[in-house]
Amino acid sequence: DVTLRLRFTSTDLGTFDEMLNFETVGTRQRYTLCCRGVCAFPQISTDPKLVFANRRKTKTEEDIIQKKYVHSEDCYEFGPLLCGKNRDRYKEGRYPENMERFNIVNTSPFESEVSFCFQNDANATTYLLDPPSMKLKPGEAQELSVWAYPKTPNEFKDCLVCCIRENPQPVQFAISCIGVRPEVELDKKVLQFDRVLILRKDTRSLFIRNSTLLPVAWRVNGMENLGDDFSLSSDHGVIEPR
Repeated sequence: DVTLRLRFTSTDLGTFDEMLNFETVGTRQRYTLCCRGVCAFPQISTDPKLVFANRRKTKTEEDIIQKKYVHSEDCYEFGPLLCGKNRDRYKEGRYPENMERFNIVNTSPFESEVSFCFQNDANATTYLLDPPSMKLKPGEAQELSVWAYPKTPNEFKDCLVCCIRENPQPVQFAISCIGVRPEVELDKKVLQFDRVLILRKDTRSLFIRNSTLLPVAWRVNGMENLGDDFSLSSDHGVIEPR
């Protein structure tokens, strides 16, 4: 018996096919052996259809996106979120609008050991995640939970960075959220009534406008201090976003 050892090595990624031919001396009978070598890195999927459950192709300036991956922006958008929520025990899921699960899939023929972090928010000021790392067998998928808790009214953009062991190229997913603080605008600060005859009514209108990206609940307090001479058509309500 003769043992032939073949070695495969490559500096390029891909699948390489070659034919190994040999023959028996004196017979001219040729034998062919098909050889295939695969050079790859441990890898996870970057396909939005696999990673994100909720997606849409485009958005306009008037659209208010909430918890969707927007293909045209190449970004997952949490959308407008209320500022200053208490994020103690955030893993309990008290505010489902602040949390999303990303599907991390190993698409390589190797076991992938992946660690996660944010490109800008190193101190978890706005974004949090769990677990910080995971091991994936070939073809296996696991869920990564990501939370967004903005503290101030502003737009917060960042990237979820997925570092894969033995792969020099990290995978990145852009994410964003918008911090919103409830407030309303009034069309006037003073309601001036003219002289009114006894038993007659005079009506003035006050317009309340919601200029934020979230619904705002409003209520008027202190009407009892004005006595029975004044009344309102409504003393509370909810105003939808602008």
